[in-house]
Amino acid sequence: MAQESSGEARGDRIAATVYADSGGDYGTVRSDNIRDVDAHFILKADNGEWIYVEHVGYRRPDGYYRAIAYIDADTKGAFDWMNNTTFVVTARESFDQRDVQFLYFIAN
Repeated sequence: MAQESSGEARGDRIAATVYADSGGDYGTVRSDNIRDVDAHFILKADNGEWIYVEHVGYRRPDGYYRAIAYIDADTKGAFDWMNNTTFVVTARESFDQRDVQFLYFIAN
């Protein structure tokens, strides 16, 4: 699996970039070729606030991901609403495994 070193988060309520070299992927591959995902990274919002993100879930052999995102944002900042929000994450790797686009859905 390709290691991510950059990226961005864009949506109606957020604009941020992945802070360079802030992340790590601590996943394991099971005997059925499913990868358990435990990925951590930090976003820097365009307003200067920091947001810690953790993905926990799995990646299937066909490159599709399913995960839950845990968010830790400043409780006095613009993204405090994310602290108590449950995010379901889906994603698909590009054919060459160099890029992954994650889609976040609010579940609560």
